Amino acid sequence: MLGKRSDEKALYQCVTMEELVPANHLLRCLRKALDFSSVREMVASQYSAVGRASIAPEVVVGMLVLQYLYRFSERQVCDEVRMHAGFLWFSGPSFGDTVPHQSTVMKLRGHK
Repeated sequence: MLGKRSDEKALYQCVTMEELVPANHLLRCLRKALDFSSVREMVASQYSAVGRASIAPEVVVGMLVLQYLYRFSERQVCDEVRMHAGFLWFSGPSFGDTVPHQSTVMKLRGHK
């Protein structure tokens, strides 16, 4: 019997980000090799104790690694992290979290 694809999409789908990244994928190997846990303490002195919360520095570092690895521009890395579950998993945010804007990535990278 010839199968038919349904054009209706489920409103909610239950998956974990861990399931979406294959066990042998390059990003999974990189994430094991790179330790972003020390980033927070290295940059803590650059942040104020008052004001609104910043973007987690580990997220930005993860995005910068992706940018370098895949030769993305700041705009491209932000778009790809929003769209690609593996990139989102690698850099740290969850599906419901806001991905930093390209101007934020540029400023934190040191571009003028």
